[in-house]
Amino acid sequence: MGVAVKGLRLRRRRAAPASPLERALASALVDGRWQVPDRFNFTGDVVEPLAENPKRVAVTCLSRDGVIEPRTFLQLAEGASRWAAYLRDEGARPGDSVLILLGTSHDWLEVLLACLKAGLIAVPCAPGVLPGELERWIAASGASLLVSDRGAERLLGELSLRPAVRYLDELPPVRRGHTLERAPTHATAARDVALVVPTAGTEGDPRPVAHTHGATFACRVQAERWLDASPGDVVWCTGASSSLEALWNGVFGPLARGAETVFHDGAFDPEERLDHLRRLGVTVLCQAPAEYRALAELPERELRRLRPPHLRRLVSTGDALDPETAAVFAEAWGLTIHEGYGQAETGIVLANGADAGFRPGSLGLPLPGHHVAVVDEQGSELPPGLEGNLAVRGRPPTLFAGYWERPEETREAFSGDWYLTGDLARRDEDGFFWFVARSADLVVSRGRSFGPHEVERVLETHPAVRESGVVGIRDLERGGHFVRAFVVPPAGVEGSEQLEIELREHVEAALPAQQVPREIEFVDELPRTGSGKLRRAELRERPVARRPLWDLGHTEPSPVTDAPLVPAPPPP
Repeated sequence: MGVAVKGLRLRRRRAAPASPLERALASALVDGRWQVPDRFNFTGDVVEPLAENPKRVAVTCLSRDGVIEPRTFLQLAEGASRWAAYLRDEGARPGDSVLILLGTSHDWLEVLLACLKAGLIAVPCAPGVLPGELERWIAASGASLLVSDRGAERLLGELSLRPAVRYLDELPPVRRGHTLERAPTHATAARDVALVVPTAGTEGDPRPVAHTHGATFACRVQAERWLDASPGDVVWCTGASSSLEALWNGVFGPLARGAETVFHDGAFDPEERLDHLRRLGVTVLCQAPAEYRALAELPERELRRLRPPHLRRLVSTGDALDPETAAVFAEAWGLTIHEGYGQAETGIVLANGADAGFRPGSLGLPLPGHHVAVVDEQGSELPPGLEGNLAVRGRPPTLFAGYWERPEETREAFSGDWYLTGDLARRDEDGFFWFVARSADLVVSRGRSFGPHEVERVLETHPAVRESGVVGIRDLERGGHFVRAFVVPPAGVEGSEQLEIELREHVEAALPAQQVPREIEFVDELPRTGSGKLRRAELRERPVARRPLWDLGHTEPSPVTDAPLVPAPPPP
């Protein structure tokens, strides 16, 4: 039997489409109401019906050495059947967790689909993870089996906690002339857990987030209404194989819309990315703001010349996108970057440019089927203009089933019928949502509170700043917090006391005094998660490396720099 999750309310479909292919591509919403089948299995109900056309391409894989290798739905279905049979022979049973330590490739996708087909819980994990992190993730997910390639053999040999390991080259080869019989598909219920994925980990160790088979069906809504993916499209989501972005926007969403998807298991290089976009005929690009910023730093003439001819839609998620970067693509390519807001727990729930409208700088409007609001500490919806907790109401099938094996943490994430995202936001009179800050990142200074993003955006308009990270540090002398900024200069620029003063004056000219950084540290790079999000908790914990700017000739009193620094706590 599959693993059932209580509390996930899914509506019955009104009428089943006539054919397997129609069911594979059916809408998840009818008249604004969720229509999720009681039983659903992505491999059996989407991939295998689409495999009836043996020439239909599902994914094009680009290897590290530049080899382009397309895979049809038929090839994916056959590969998933082989792996499902093999994993069953190895003793895996429905409800068992299987950790997949592979980068985005056709092997990764086939193992992932095999787990779903066999009723196993897939636990994707990106390569490059450190031994300690991998051990924590194995323990957190409860994985009893791990699938990897030989490149991870040395890493796995260093683990003290290790489940049974199976390598890709251990899969028995198909005998020549042998006709493959598809392995049976487990009758998974929509409420059964299908996936365990990590949170971003910006505020500590990632937490294991459980999603159901119903969620793998329902995520087609964001593919339709935000990605705007349709048959004939080629969608490239550049997220890591462990991220929900890669699963929702690179696998389940596009394939359920009949689109082709792209995998590239290699490092990011801006000029190479543009070349790949052209060669692969990508029409929809989903990537992190940091990747858009890196492309925007290319010379304007080069960016115009290398514009991918088939590209028609740009979307971004994972972090805030600065308006200067968005303006570069609007000018050079004539394309708007459509931001989407979501978490590992939610998928995309707010989108800019989906259906009803677009407002630059905002998080956008709720996707159909989602009730999103700004609420106070008692869970009451706040009127437009007031800041509060960004929350999702009810139990849409896209919402996580809970933190895996962590019932207390799951309960703490909810207030009544609201899931609290941990982000602060406000809503305007037209219903658009505006991000303020993560609750843990809120800075309180001189009786006012603000998020770090506005300070970062002002800093990054200075030519001596390539990127920046801003945090609030407890002011032990005067109470509240003061602002510390970490700045990455562009190539050829070095940090100096004079540049610190110049940057501080630059911010002072645009923002109130409490938002001006008291300390500025020049660094080579900022700590980021695998999905590109800034690890602010790590920045808050870094010791002071330089004296504060107040000692550089300014008249305001200096804080007690010899006292231990205390990270800014979440607001009450």
